[in-house]
Amino acid sequence: MLRERKDLTRVVTATTRGPRKGEESGKHYLFLSPADFEKAKRENGLIEWAEVHGESYGTPREQIEDGLKNGKSLILAVDVQGARQIRDIVREAVLIFIAPPSLDELRERLKKRKTEDEQSRRQRIEAAKTEMDLMDEYDYVIVNKDLTEAASELKAIIDSYGTEGMPS
Repeated sequence: MLRERKDLTRVVTATTRGPRKGEESGKHYLFLSPADFEKAKRENGLIEWAEVHGESYGTPREQIEDGLKNGKSLILAVDVQGARQIRDIVREAVLIFIAPPSLDELRERLKKRKTEDEQSRRQRIEAAKTEMDLMDEYDYVIVNKDLTEAASELKAIIDSYGTEGMPS
């Protein structure tokens, strides 16, 4: 999607969690120490932030401002807390909830990913239950049963906003 649509740009989320195998800072996430994350919050460097699964995540304000200044529509990957904060700040934001086909499928995907221990997987499943109860707060819901189909649905939603892109 980002390769096809030059009017879109992805905002890289800041986090205090350590990188997983193959992840690069600035590409997958901005990996910050807890002290640096707190400093960014204090200095208004994050447009939104939340604690998720015991780690801090936030959206860098500078990336938002640069993207909008350059006429880009921005793609953010945030949890429900972040989506609510974004909606409060940017009323015209379009919120899309990407849902697993079921909690059992999510459990299996997390197990296969091998990035969390059993306790972390349980926490993620509990969080997913809570978040899925809030799907009606979003403008669109895509069930990610098949990645190709889900990507096609996402593309159709974005394309429905025309060549000028989505409002934010």
